[in-house]
Amino acid sequence: MSGALGAPEVLVDEAAIAAFEPTWRRFAAGHANSPFDSPDWLRPWYRHYANDARPRLLVWHDDGRVVGVAPLVAWRAGGFVRRTELGLWGSRGPAVRGMADVVATEEHRDAVVDGLGDWLLRGHRRWDLLNVLRLPPGSDLVERVRRVADGAGWSAASLTGVVRSTAYVLDLPETEEGRGASLGPKARHNLRTEARRFERAGGRFEETSDPAAAVEAVAAIRRLMRERWSDAELDFARDPAFEPFLVEALEAMLVNGSAILDLARDGHGIRACLATMFLNRRAVALIIGVSREPDTLRMSLGKQLFFRSIGTAIERGCRTYDLLWAGSYKESFWHATPRTMESAVIGRGLRGRCIVEADRLRRRLPGLRTWRAPRRR
Repeated sequence: MSGALGAPEVLVDEAAIAAFEPTWRRFAAGHANSPFDSPDWLRPWYRHYANDARPRLLVWHDDGRVVGVAPLVAWRAGGFVRRTELGLWGSRGPAVRGMADVVATEEHRDAVVDGLGDWLLRGHRRWDLLNVLRLPPGSDLVERVRRVADGAGWSAASLTGVVRSTAYVLDLPETEEGRGASLGPKARHNLRTEARRFERAGGRFEETSDPAAAVEAVAAIRRLMRERWSDAELDFARDPAFEPFLVEALEAMLVNGSAILDLARDGHGIRACLATMFLNRRAVALIIGVSREPDTLRMSLGKQLFFRSIGTAIERGCRTYDLLWAGSYKESFWHATPRTMESAVIGRGLRGRCIVEADRLRRRLPGLRTWRAPRRR
């Protein structure tokens, strides 16, 4: 275990962050716990969702090399009670938010997280709330930041379970031959039969890493999700920034080889589309749209694309495949394991502590409306 590191370099302007981006990308590729830690995802998020938030990109070095990165933003919030909030990049905005973490080498993880705690204590003096949302399963950040909070006399409240907190994860085999090992003989037979049925009807399955395909793919996903969920669709309908953000992020990931698009297409156009992210031997099924038209319902196009995406993840040497949260079939069909994504809010100073305690009390007494916490999902 490495000893203490010096104070982090803090990047606060666009030019410095843009210059650091290639180094950040390489570092995340070797040390991140989630594809959501890549600047290919976080930089487009910042452009579309940070608004007036101010970046605080913390970078730790040891003997001249980067050993830790904590991408934070600070923003002003509240009406009657104005406050300064801190959070990791990606922690607000789209329905798919959170899931990023502090990134560090294994050797320096303890020293980097300790360094973040020290910076919270002394390095950024004007903040009231720290939001930590949906950390990748297995992350120690919430536990360790809460220790800092307890030692400093701050208030801390868990949001695990208050926000959506369960991801469904497959542990992948080492070879592509084991891709369907969790499926029974009947399920594998049905997948083959349904794939042939789609192909006989003039359909075809495609996998592409061409960034030029991002615009068409995202438009198809939006259309298919709207057809399926109508007014209950949350990603695009209520968030006009989501489509341009997703296009930009997918283009960046496709350019840098950290995403693929799986499509099922026939004479009617794209009938299903799945976008998958890859980073540091981890894969995430980011978003999927599937036709609910009667002619394709019996062809299980969503399962077909997941099966193909899982195969690609194994070929790329991924050890886990994260299906995120929606759909009970992820346990019943894929036998994915539910894993918890920890979340918390930390309040510092009189203002921050009062807000956290009021939020805690409001959740214990649902009828209490003296203060309403920001809407979380």
